[in-house]
Amino acid sequence: KNINYLGFYDSKYLIEEIRYIQTCSELFYKKEKIVNLESFLKKSKKKKEDILISSEAFSGSISTSLIGSCTQIEMISKRIKKIFDDPCIIIFLRNQRDAIYSLYKDDIQLGHTMSFNKWFKERKKNNALNYFLYYEIIKHYHEIFGKNNVKVFFYEELFANNGVMKFLKSLNFNIKNEHQKIISFEKTNESQSDFVIKLSRFINRLIPTK
Repeated sequence: KNINYLGFYDSKYLIEEIRYIQTCSELFYKKEKIVNLESFLKKSKKKKEDILISSEAFSGSISTSLIGSCTQIEMISKRIKKIFDDPCIIIFLRNQRDAIYSLYKDDIQLGHTMSFNKWFKERKKNNALNYFLYYEIIKHYHEIFGKNNVKVFFYEELFANNGVMKFLKSLNFNIKNEHQKIISFEKTNESQSDFVIKLSRFINRLIPTK
């Protein structure tokens, strides 16, 4: 109720502005590039609407193995503070062991051929696993936005004991009865099985991929 969900992944609405905030360095950043977003925020404020935006890229990039992950967190968080009026940050944390292995599977699907142990050492050498140092990241968000404006939840708890509804209620989201019936409690976009990953590594060597 009274929440405007900015689902730009589906509608493409304002997706260029959001990506610009997340990816452009301070060296090249120009405020005029986000005028459409600022106009949207002003209209929402007049209507007294809260805006909900979901995008993992707000916490930096995890996809690169060449440079340390999270290199953009400081820049993006300060930018969010400037652009959005009194923002509340919602963070979901996943068990590091599961999350790191899932990331490895993603890289195999992208063409990598390394064993997990070799992949892990390469990532660690380039500081590319800093994304999972949760304490430091949350501490930084507390300093920028204040503790009361940072809400932390665990991914695993969403799928146990009616976790989705508990999450929504903890944020005081007013969910109508008819909407409660259509909320999904099933996982989507699950990783491939270990067998498929082994097969993919073998195929990646045969092609060979980059």
